[in-house]
Amino acid sequence: MVLLKSSFADTYDLKKDYRLSIDLLGINLEIGTIDTYLEFNETDYKLNFNIKSNTLIDVVSKISGYGEILGKIDDGSFMPVSYIYSYKRKNKNKKTEISFKNSSVIKSITTPAFDKFKLTPIKSEMLNDVIDPVTSLIYIEDYELSNQCNRKYKIFDGKRRYNLSYVDKKINDNEIICSLELSEIGGFKKIIKKDIFEPARRIDVYYKIIKNIISIDKIIAKGQYSELIIEVLIKS
Repeated sequence: MVLLKSSFADTYDLKKDYRLSIDLLGINLEIGTIDTYLEFNETDYKLNFNIKSNTLIDVVSKISGYGEILGKIDDGSFMPVSYIYSYKRKNKNKKTEISFKNSSVIKSITTPAFDKFKLTPIKSEMLNDVIDPVTSLIYIEDYELSNQCNRKYKIFDGKRRYNLSYVDKKINDNEIICSLELSEIGGFKKIIKKDIFEPARRIDVYYKIIKNIISIDKIIAKGQYSELIIEVLIKS
């Protein structure tokens, strides 16, 4: 689906299910699923998602979460108004709420609060012209919305402020692979410890080409110690 080419005359919806797996030291483990539901029209969008770890991972680090993003659409640009992400990991509940106005953060609350002194600083001007991480995926998953892999994403997730920039694109007969790299801006740990859930440093996005239609196939997020593989299972 190419959102930029939609007429937006009515309200549209798009459902996607994803399988999550992690590649750690050459061992691939399925870790969970994500289901998403996107509604949009000419001026507004709403995206809900649920995350759930599978039984095997529950033994080590059980994760479940829910999120909702509300935003505006202006000339093909998605601008979040509110972002809510609530999740439970290792029996601890966490919640992040962000409010935006004209693409700038006007309020951000994370419960429980994190120790900002352990993180690199985020200045107020760093929170202008930003989007949330889920809205960035709306762009990244759609080849045309990504301007054919030629956009820069300035992202704030309630804790970290970072940029994703395209650094490479490969095209063959039935596949396009676009690569992004993460640049730290603020909110990252000053002292880095080994963590398989660390933010990815490189993201490879795979699009499949079938009868001249380009659609998302999978995303591989590469960290220092592991790779997170996000595969699209169902799309309707």
